[in-house]
Amino acid sequence: MKKQIVILMFAILLLTSMIAYTVAQETSTTSTSVSESEITIPDNETVSITPDKPFFYGLNRALERVSLALTLGKAAKAEKGLKHAEKRLLELKQMIEEKKFTEAEKALKEYEQDMDRVRARIQEFKDENNPKLELEQKLKLQNKLELLENNEDRLETTVQVKVFGNLSEQEQEKVNQMIELLQNNTTRAVIWMNDSITGARIRIKARYALSDENVSNVVSEYENALNLTQLREQRLNASIARLERKITVANEHIAELESAGKNVTIKEEKVAIAENLLEKLKEIQSIGSYDIKDVVKEARIESREIYVDKKEVRAEHAAQVISNVIQKLEARQIETGKNMSSAIESLTEVQSKLQSRAEALKSKIGNVETD
Repeated sequence: MKKQIVILMFAILLLTSMIAYTVAQETSTTSTSVSESEITIPDNETVSITPDKPFFYGLNRALERVSLALTLGKAAKAEKGLKHAEKRLLELKQMIEEKKFTEAEKALKEYEQDMDRVRARIQEFKDENNPKLELEQKLKLQNKLELLENNEDRLETTVQVKVFGNLSEQEQEKVNQMIELLQNNTTRAVIWMNDSITGARIRIKARYALSDENVSNVVSEYENALNLTQLREQRLNASIARLERKITVANEHIAELESAGKNVTIKEEKVAIAENLLEKLKEIQSIGSYDIKDVVKEARIESREIYVDKKEVRAEHAAQVISNVIQKLEARQIETGKNMSSAIESLTEVQSKLQSRAEALKSKIGNVETD
């Protein structure tokens, strides 16, 4: 009995120590601004606890939830949630690099849960009594979100440079889908944050009877205090460098495929989009404007159109192949007198589904901007 009590006390002490360590680790980097080292996380950075270690990963996630519950204030909870989401990015990158796609999907699912909590805290966070403080805290959170978007962009580039050449076409498609889901999830949080900041501006204007110009001055004052312009400039420069690197690697891969006699049309179209994006980013850089969201969104839409169009072409091609087989079976049936109606019906059903899928994909291309 005494032995059991000792073991139980030791387990409680260990769990308490782990919680305290987790809380201390997550709060140690809190500051009013973000350093340059936080913007460009090294490509070789890894995490020790990943989804391929179910027991320890589950325990780690439980400790994160405890830490989040012990955090006071909606803004502080949202900021901590973003830190948790950042870990999920590293887990996702690591699992993709190790070709552990089931575990990568687990990291993505956990990322979505973290971002759902962040969006909920953003939506709930209002300070009617002190909207200026609310605005300042929301601008800090917006900065963290921009940092997260930047690291998503870095993750995509790193994966394409280090991994894609070693993946099958099917695996590449799976990775593309995961990255797209990742980006869409964060984009929704950014939209929530922009709306939330607009609400804070409206409350400032009403409470202090300020003009729109004066409210804009308040925003500029906080942005300068948080050093946001300089940080955005650094991120833009990093994005340009990563894009140049990605284009170089993509062109090398295209040359290898061409020498092997493979069709590279789709890949060349994607490189053209990347080169167009690079040109636009350099234009923004030259005029000293560092808001690149719309430009990047446009490029992602164009890239997604190519991805969907490629799937549509495949579906139509498969439907045509099956149609040819059906015609041959029908001719064979007439020649031999053998009943092949069952096989013909089954193939006709498959052909119909493929044609429906191709039509649905065509429709999706037309609506891709609003997806």
